[in-house]
Amino acid sequence: MKLILFFALVQALSVQAFPEYLKKYKAHPQARPELAKCGLCHVAPGGGGERNEFGEAFQEDGFEFNPELITKFAKNFKNLPALPKPLGKH
Repeated sequence: MKLILFFALVQALSVQAFPEYLKKYKAHPQARPELAKCGLCHVAPGGGGERNEFGEAFQEDGFEFNPELITKFAKNFKNLPALPKPLGKH
């Protein structure tokens, strides 16, 4: 019985954590809104369970979108326009 309660608690905590990460992705300036779904990080499109390659890498990077992660998984992010070059001597 205690084991069942333990697994129920673990499952509940993991479900609560996901919306936080999805919200973090949606707030990123390079996020692609059409990808902001459970399947971004999970094998199952509905989320939960096993993570896909991006989800694993996101976890390994401390749930942060660092430049290396964005470069490796460029398809999950849109490119921002380049800043104009400063005027000056050429």
